[in-house]
Amino acid sequence: MTLDELCPCARAAVERIREHKSNDDYFPTEVDLRSFVRPQRVLCAARARSAAKRTCSVDALALTAKWDHSPESNSDGIILRGLMLSGGSWVAGSVHAAAPAAPPHESAPPLLLRYVPQDTQSAPYSENAFEVPIYSSVSRDEELVRVRTPLHAQFAPRTALLHALALFVAPCD
Repeated sequence: MTLDELCPCARAAVERIREHKSNDDYFPTEVDLRSFVRPQRVLCAARARSAAKRTCSVDALALTAKWDHSPESNSDGIILRGLMLSGGSWVAGSVHAAAPAAPPHESAPPLLLRYVPQDTQSAPYSENAFEVPIYSSVSRDEELVRVRTPLHAQFAPRTALLHALALFVAPCD
């Protein structure tokens, strides 16, 4: 992380502390991962909070993701912003193969992430679903989590693998 990226992250952290200083149990419902120095801690905290609410082990939880969600009650989840999609493009509710002339990365839609008990986890997508890793940066040094992604009918999972489909936390603007 460069100094230019660290400064906005530090400023965002100070603002979060000032806003919610009186509430020790505060956890945001919407998070821009670009504003965190270590975004994996946000995801670990979300998982720990879900486990505490359900009084179960964190290992008993599975991650579910809803892409480009509509505004709804997400008291049990967290909306992630600040992600870029590499190797594909989000069009009309599914991921398509990136066009040859397309830029290498494009903005990803917001993701609604929820940690649910593994036994209640349902497969929200058909056989054209693909697990996409979310990395902490474009260099793909550290994998944060994997989320299920709806692929377009003509974008087979095997082809998505060849396109190196991935999400990563965008650098700070």
